[in-house]
Amino acid sequence: MGADEEIEVLFRKKSIKLCGCVMPIKAKLAFASCPASKWNGVLSLEEQIEFKRFLLDMKAQGKLEQNDMLKFYSFKDKATGAFNERSTCPPCVKKDINTFLDSMKDVDVDLNN
Repeated sequence: MGADEEIEVLFRKKSIKLCGCVMPIKAKLAFASCPASKWNGVLSLEEQIEFKRFLLDMKAQGKLEQNDMLKFYSFKDKATGAFNERSTCPPCVKKDINTFLDSMKDVDVDLNN
């Protein structure tokens, strides 16, 4: 089976795509939810879209300004439901951005709006 193939299972007569997520991490993210509807995320869909759009914009810039990093940590705190240690290390922040983007792959964002 290839890395891009999805696995579907039947859960309570509903077809569910297995996401392959790491539950200890996903359960800590306020925007994450279970595709089997066992639990829902805390962030609204609008907040998720705003956060993902912000992350994509930051990644596209290719550089991180101080105000962007402050806004990122504000979003990160809200998304995780906890205060996160701040870093001034651009590679560390970029790694965090990529981690969040990977975990938000199912959040559809229209970049034209």
